[in-house]
Amino acid sequence: MESKKAFFKNSKSEIALSLCVSNAKLRAMTILAAVLIFPAVICYGVNDYNSPKQRRRLELPQAANQVFVTFQKALKDCNWNGALGYCSEKVKSKAGDYNSAEEFFDDVVPVEKITELKAFKLSGSSGRDENIRYRCEIDIKDPNYKWPVDWVLEVCRKGERWEIEFPTKPLNIWLKHAVLTSKVINSELKTDTEKCKIGYEYILTPLAEKFTIGKAMPFRIEMKNISNESLPYTKKNVTVHNPMIITGPDGEKVEYLAGPCSIVVTTEFTEPNETVILAESFDVGADYHIVKPDKYSFQFRGDYGVNSNTVEIEVASGELSAIEIITEKLKPIVPKDWILSRSNINDIDDLDMRAEKGISIGMMKKGFIKNPKGSVGIFMLVNPSEDFLQKMNRELELWGDSEWGPVYFQTSNAEEHWPEYKRQIKEAMGIR
Repeated sequence: MESKKAFFKNSKSEIALSLCVSNAKLRAMTILAAVLIFPAVICYGVNDYNSPKQRRRLELPQAANQVFVTFQKALKDCNWNGALGYCSEKVKSKAGDYNSAEEFFDDVVPVEKITELKAFKLSGSSGRDENIRYRCEIDIKDPNYKWPVDWVLEVCRKGERWEIEFPTKPLNIWLKHAVLTSKVINSELKTDTEKCKIGYEYILTPLAEKFTIGKAMPFRIEMKNISNESLPYTKKNVTVHNPMIITGPDGEKVEYLAGPCSIVVTTEFTEPNETVILAESFDVGADYHIVKPDKYSFQFRGDYGVNSNTVEIEVASGELSAIEIITEKLKPIVPKDWILSRSNINDIDDLDMRAEKGISIGMMKKGFIKNPKGSVGIFMLVNPSEDFLQKMNRELELWGDSEWGPVYFQTSNAEEHWPEYKRQIKEAMGIR
């Protein structure tokens, strides 16, 4: 630990440049993708930044603070296994690559900086309810760079439990990448896209030998630095905005129906031979309309025009899920100049039971995204939970009941462009 103390002896600067996505200083630099209609629900959640709940003064819950205090004390006492016990499974998994917990903390964590804290310096939060994360930013200074960068320690809620989470790269590598990222953000370093194009490969791996209609179709998506130098990459949610090329048995491309979604984009770096998991388990069956059994080919669209390997896999017959049945009923009646999108409301652990959590459906007329009179569209919720409806902060009308549960809807200038939408949708879905 003595070497660690020397490493941080010049890190007292009051200037802070956060590399965390939600830090206010970088918020203006993040790129938000365009959203067609009702983005909160199409993206599996509610982003209601104007609600009274969001405007309340941010405070660290007592239970979360107690976990941090106990974790901090374990570090002070050099109780490495005890400290690791308060960490998330992600952190514990990485620690398993080391010979001991002490070696892990010495290589990855700025222990002295954490133990010197008089309290958890709450600098922001992300998520909500049972998945909320509270952030503490710790200034780290590279003596060869003018700005300090922020190493982020989080206290995260996982159901009823609070856990500690933090970056698990070796600290010297993390600092190198953080400084490079800072230089990109401050236009001191330009990304060489040609180097990235030849320096990365994308790996698509099916997580089952065979898929079944109506069930989860999960893939793991990875990216590997195959160059001999540090390379930047765009960190983002790679499972949105039609990320796959899926070809059916007839040679036709399978339709993407998950709809548009806001995403946050940041820059990070990798080392030679480093592999980054972009998506641990991406269920393509939830976002793509796969309803016929046969052999399909799957490929991930990588950045810089570089795609992944192609995977061919058999899709067996099965019972259509509620979201696919509804999609099949709506597709024939939606006008050709309208866009149909749908998604399961909640992202839950049991992918095969996701239909029970409710479905959101969006239909929007093409070419009216930026119309002065407003968007032209129809939005529906099928069988949403009461809790979800309360979080929506939208005026939704109960349309009626269906075999999948109650149907709520809201429209925007729809009648003028689709006069028969009410009758057609009610008949197609059997709303009564």
